[in-house]
Amino acid sequence: MINAVETENILLSPVYHKIDSEFTAKKAHSLKLFARQYFASTSKAELKKNSTTEIYRQLLEAWNFVYERKSSAPKIEFVRHNEPGTESNQFSASIFILLDDMPFIVDSIRQGLNRAGVTIKRVNNAVIYAQRKPAGNTKTKSSTKTGLLTNLVSGEQEGYRAEAVCGIKCLPMDAARCREVLQEIVEILKHVKAAVDDYPALIRRALEIRDSLKAQAAQVPVPEDELAESLEFIKWLVDNHFTFLGYEEYRIRSTKQDRYVELKKESLLGVSRFKTGLKARASFSSMPAGTGDMILKKKVCGFAKSSIRSKVHRPAYLDYILLKEFDKNGNVTKEHRFVGLYTSTVYYQAALEIPLIRKKVMRVLNHSGFAPNGHSIKDLLQVINVFPRDELFQISHKNLASTEIEITKIQETRTSKLFVRRDSYGKFFSCLVFVPRDIYNTDVRLRVQNFLQSRLQAEEIDFNSYLSESILARIHFILRVPQIEEVSYKLPELERDLVERIKPWEDHLQEALLARYNDEKAAKIFGWYADCFSPSYKESYSAKAAADDIDYIEQVVATNELALKLTHCSSEVGAELSFKVFSHKQQLFLSDVDPILENLGLNIISEKTFRLQPKTDDPVWLHEFSLYRKFPDIEFRDDLRSNFEDAFRAIWDKRVNDDTFNALVVTAGASWRDTAFLQAYASYLKQIQFGYGLRFLAETLSRHSQISRMLIDYFYAIFNPDTQAQSASESARLRQRILLGIDA
Repeated sequence: MINAVETENILLSPVYHKIDSEFTAKKAHSLKLFARQYFASTSKAELKKNSTTEIYRQLLEAWNFVYERKSSAPKIEFVRHNEPGTESNQFSASIFILLDDMPFIVDSIRQGLNRAGVTIKRVNNAVIYAQRKPAGNTKTKSSTKTGLLTNLVSGEQEGYRAEAVCGIKCLPMDAARCREVLQEIVEILKHVKAAVDDYPALIRRALEIRDSLKAQAAQVPVPEDELAESLEFIKWLVDNHFTFLGYEEYRIRSTKQDRYVELKKESLLGVSRFKTGLKARASFSSMPAGTGDMILKKKVCGFAKSSIRSKVHRPAYLDYILLKEFDKNGNVTKEHRFVGLYTSTVYYQAALEIPLIRKKVMRVLNHSGFAPNGHSIKDLLQVINVFPRDELFQISHKNLASTEIEITKIQETRTSKLFVRRDSYGKFFSCLVFVPRDIYNTDVRLRVQNFLQSRLQAEEIDFNSYLSESILARIHFILRVPQIEEVSYKLPELERDLVERIKPWEDHLQEALLARYNDEKAAKIFGWYADCFSPSYKESYSAKAAADDIDYIEQVVATNELALKLTHCSSEVGAELSFKVFSHKQQLFLSDVDPILENLGLNIISEKTFRLQPKTDDPVWLHEFSLYRKFPDIEFRDDLRSNFEDAFRAIWDKRVNDDTFNALVVTAGASWRDTAFLQAYASYLKQIQFGYGLRFLAETLSRHSQISRMLIDYFYAIFNPDTQAQSASESARLRQRILLGIDA
């Protein structure tokens, strides 16, 4: 079996042969070592995709970049080149970075470029052990930090320095964009260097504070076991559970008018050196409500989220670890703020193994009311263990208890649930959303995200999804809200509105059917039609509309004739009417329907077609036409729907001519029989050589719909045998009104 290293050697073997043929043995040795290290981070699929010539070109491009280093500062270079095997106008770009090796370089650069909107296609990175000498100096034998590359070795060795090289292939950028990205990379590397250089001092400062608290235990105003737990927690942090990135020390001062915190400027370490907006002094009265109380709270350890995203390691909001010191009276005199990120191990460690957190968790378990060693308490502990770690540190034990017990109760139900917590320092909302796993997808997440961002007035929002064997999916949203004091909400209403947004369309259909029928009939109809409606239909229509359409589907299946539905339209811009036509088995052709609607005095804005499949052998086709009238100044009549549907059916069945007289159905509220006799009169006038054509007569009648309506009423007043005897005076009155209307 060929292992990964052997596979890599096979893929690079042609490149090695090319190197041997073109360089001296010594230089070829260094170049092959560099190739093996540089392409170690490239996937085998990527290597296979490129030709030997292209891999060799990439290698020499990177080698030429690292060959000379003129200063100890990071070396950054942008290169633009043609894509191999493409037309000459297709380009890509590479960003090369060379600097002294240190932690967090690659992931920090990658997340910074993503933040800057750079599209990364490939990343090559390696740590090389280089020996250099100044350019032009052939006598010196000692290695220097800068100069020309003279030799490489595969590992740590005296006289060789560890250097990190990174080659990033990305989409091309113009000169202005390159300057912006360059500034972002320089800023990132500045933060990385500060955090790495000050890391020993950060650890030392944390341990000094721990020793100070231990030495002054008598004046720390917390129970002895809580202090011991806090000291253990600091030790736990230092033991590779927290990536220390920065530090600030504040003194608590008081005046007669106010209290304030005072920054000790010389205390700043790591990335805190570059924080903007740090005030030398801030009064409690100027802080968000409750912040001053949190600072003075007699607790050794506190937790908070920064409103600043980390430029180092991960692009998350930075975590604050707050450690306090006290005077002889038990009052807070100092607040030490360590900023950083919890390491990955913390997110997988059992909650009962984390100092401070374990006490909080035990209080929740003991007060849950569940039997010790029972099923429910085991479920509760499992819920706590998978609870978002950042939340576990920041949430109060009371809030944790109510939240976790509620989550435990809904674990194996299809209940959607929302939990909202405002952070203690008034910068964030933390929202936990539970939804049935089978409906969770990107669309649902975006609907929830947009809803929360709008209702809670968030400026930025982050999310993390968690899927397990539970039938519920969990999404954790962190919302940064600058004006959080101005946000008000009622959780039951917020949750209700959210649930409505994410409820599956089928659930809405079930509710619509239950509102119409008894439980048994609703269940039967739902079973018959649950899978009837296509995804495109569900995107276009509400479940309530579907419940209405079911009646028409059943009608068309039972009769094998068209089912028709005319309604007022508000969904399509410019449309006045919506006309649905249901057909069985065969889809209708627009060329057959369009002339009928045109002659009925309507213009088509759009047409949508949907294939519906109830539990029958043949499908039902729904065609919806969005329409507007050719004569829009005429008022709608109450009998328009019935007259229009009857007229369309009569025309479709060829019981009446399809001509422009049918527009009177819409303009004058005529029935299809009324339009037929008016068309007959017009045809008679044509036979006696009346001077105007049928189309002109039809359009004239439509434009003067009130007169047309009176002509129809006059006809019935004269010829209807049921009312003829009583309508002599009415017919005379109508005749007079018609003449007056014509003369007007």
